[in-house]
Amino acid sequence: MLTVDRGNTTLDCRLGSGGSAVRDRLEPTERALVEFVGSRPLDVVVAASVVDRGDDELASFCRQRGIPLLRAGVELPCPFPTGYRDVAELGVDRWVGAFAAREVHGPCVVVDAGTAVTVDAIDGDRFFAGVIAPGLATASAGLVQRAPRLPLADLDAGSVELPSASPTQSVTAGALLGFAAMVDGLVSRVRAAARIASGIVVLTGGDADRIVRHSETAFEHEPDLVHAGLTWLFQRRDSSS
Repeated sequence: MLTVDRGNTTLDCRLGSGGSAVRDRLEPTERALVEFVGSRPLDVVVAASVVDRGDDELASFCRQRGIPLLRAGVELPCPFPTGYRDVAELGVDRWVGAFAAREVHGPCVVVDAGTAVTVDAIDGDRFFAGVIAPGLATASAGLVQRAPRLPLADLDAGSVELPSASPTQSVTAGALLGFAAMVDGLVSRVRAAARIASGIVVLTGGDADRIVRHSETAFEHEPDLVHAGLTWLFQRRDSSS
């Protein structure tokens, strides 16, 4: 099985499962998919896409090989009510990740930190749609765009220097500490609004490591959360058919 999390800028792909799985972030092109899969045997592709027509390259890839493509929100519908008036407007990565988090951890708050940051909660079959905020790189790039004399923050800095000794240290501290504080605050607000007093906070997404280094929240880091959710959705469909 190939599971694909189609984000705004990359294809996050996982081939296989468990300790034998191979995973990589690819450019969103059919050629990149072909090179990633190579000669490995493939039976099905299960995908989640947050981009309009973002599964076009996947559909072409599957047609060329006669492989079924199952998409979250299409062939694999959301298994619980979301509270959104139109579930199609809710990013599939949010409910797929929440589905996986619930299966492993029970009631919890789910943080997905990528181009955007989403903070949601799930308790049983109740999905609580929380917030969408700018991601770390998105916010940092926006600051430089509006204030071009400022340097780019070093988003991979292992530590933050306070007091700062340069503009770069200042914007780095502001970006990393401010981002972590924003996530801490959003987790607290969503947890309170969803009335999930206990339960863990599950963290996934490309900026997870950056958040963990500077956040005051205790997270359960699940880098393969969406891939796990896609796998369970497929197994759920397979067992009911």
